[in-house]
Amino acid sequence: MATKRNLYSIPTLILALSLIVLGCSKDGNTTTGPDGGGNVNTPSTPVPDELIGTWFTGTIGFTNFYNPATGSWNNSRGLGMFYTLNANGTFEYGWTGEIYNYGCTTRGLVYRNGTVTVSDSVVTMYDNYGRARGEYTCAPASNFDRPDPLMVRPIIVSRSQDELGNPVLLIRGENEAYVPYKRIE
Repeated sequence: MATKRNLYSIPTLILALSLIVLGCSKDGNTTTGPDGGGNVNTPSTPVPDELIGTWFTGTIGFTNFYNPATGSWNNSRGLGMFYTLNANGTFEYGWTGEIYNYGCTTRGLVYRNGTVTVSDSVVTMYDNYGRARGEYTCAPASNFDRPDPLMVRPIIVSRSQDELGNPVLLIRGENEAYVPYKRIE
């Protein structure tokens, strides 16, 4: 029992630290350019067929996760991430996480889109738009919904399959372990 509890506390700690960083990040509008779309000259290359699609890990609701045109968020629940890689060299990324503690809910959501370059097993994402939201049921004055600083992030990908033979995309950041992402069909 103690081992199971310790394993559960590690993801909770990581989520809590992520939400703290989100809450303390700079509030400047660094993510939008004159046309509202952020960086407009980011590089892109075509995405290979085997990487095209939406890939997810964890439990996350994808239906209308975030609409950058209207600025509206879905009331997503769970903990997870998704990447959508398109043939034309564009991407979307979403992250959501929730913590329930002493009757309070803390929820964080991040949405990004932009362009990608693909070289061998490295997919580099160039943000054109980023938005972050934090919700605190027991401290609503701390809630926020604001631009998130643009980044350039390389990820390393490897194709695989799950125990049923379904395609899986193994994704990791530099110096991290691979995490399996399943394709949404």
